[in-house]
Amino acid sequence: MTNKFLQVSKALLSAKQFKSNKTGEIVDLSLTARIYLAALIDRSNYFKNEGKEHYDTHQYFADAIGVSEAGIRNVFKLLCEHGVIEISTIKHKCSHNKIVYERIVMPELIDRTDPTPSKPATTTAVAKPALAEHGKPATAIPDWINDVPMFDYSEYDTASAASPMPARVPVSNDEDPPIPF
Repeated sequence: MTNKFLQVSKALLSAKQFKSNKTGEIVDLSLTARIYLAALIDRSNYFKNEGKEHYDTHQYFADAIGVSEAGIRNVFKLLCEHGVIEISTIKHKCSHNKIVYERIVMPELIDRTDPTPSKPATTTAVAKPALAEHGKPATAIPDWINDVPMFDYSEYDTASAASPMPARVPVSNDEDPPIPF
């Protein structure tokens, strides 16, 4: 591949959820999943243009995106379960099987700004706070908090000459600050 940048559509980048291609349910779409899906589409297009089968390891995408292989495996499993990625497995000569990406079926993406809630909203009844004797709401602050003595910091003035800290030296922008020894 000659491109140094991954192109991600605004629709995919801003999508928070997607509609499952298999079940029709609304599924959360993490940032890792969005970037993985964009990288997967990019790689698939590359191999398709070259006339080759597309197969990559989870480790390849983990290294490219900067996440763990387990994170990619979880996203891969989620996208396969919901019909976004269609794969076939070929028995390889080595000890592991080769996963060939057959097809990517883009789901219906749900934008972050979509006002339609994905899950039913539930409300919980909240009890009104009890009123104290003076008619104002009772607070959870204990009474002893008002009895804590306040400490007087006036004798610890850091700007005084007796202070163990050196006074701040103004520094102009065109010279290096002095180095204390």
